[in-house]
Amino acid sequence: SPDQVLEILREGNRRFQTGNRLTRDLGREVDATASGQAPLAAILSCIDSRVPAELVFDLGIGDVFSIRVAGNVIGSKSLGSIEYGVGVAGVKLVLVLGHTRCGAVTSYVKLLGENADIEEATGCQHLHKIVNEIAPCIDSFEFGRFQTLGDDDKDSFVDEVARRNVRRSVKEIVKRSAVIREAVEEGRVLVVGALYDVKSGGIEILDEQESTSASPMLNESS
Repeated sequence: SPDQVLEILREGNRRFQTGNRLTRDLGREVDATASGQAPLAAILSCIDSRVPAELVFDLGIGDVFSIRVAGNVIGSKSLGSIEYGVGVAGVKLVLVLGHTRCGAVTSYVKLLGENADIEEATGCQHLHKIVNEIAPCIDSFEFGRFQTLGDDDKDSFVDEVARRNVRRSVKEIVKRSAVIREAVEEGRVLVVGALYDVKSGGIEILDEQESTSASPMLNESS
């Protein structure tokens, strides 16, 4: 079931954190999956080199579809890949995996806080497509306050925006895809978010129905 697959990922991350990873015969796994595959989940994660999904969940060959894009945002290609996993391959779980100290989120917050032109500042002509997906996770008031925060509070705020971004991606997947929405409504698939801590190696499962915790800026303004 979707819940069982989520628990498999939780257990795998616990093994990863404690160093008790399963001993795998990768050659045998290659042979076993040569004629076909039956992945348990589709994981949409960031391209960050510190967050390889198969490793942080202690998975083997053929266990999951791994979709990676900067900022773990939803676009036509990433959504199409997830749709294939749900509609054709029959995965039970879609996991959006963000992470702390996210470079894409950090760059976005800094550049927009300085009113910088994304392409001019980075030389990347397509980066705005990623920025546009992260933009709804922060408002102009927060941009103005960001520059006044200390380094620790800035890091905490970036992590909070990363959480918001994960939750938004979870909602957008269901909103934008009829085939995924139908699978969710029928109980065949679970779409959830998670945040990986680059310092501890741990995974925090995010409940999309849960109220987003307040950022340092919001605490100050309340």
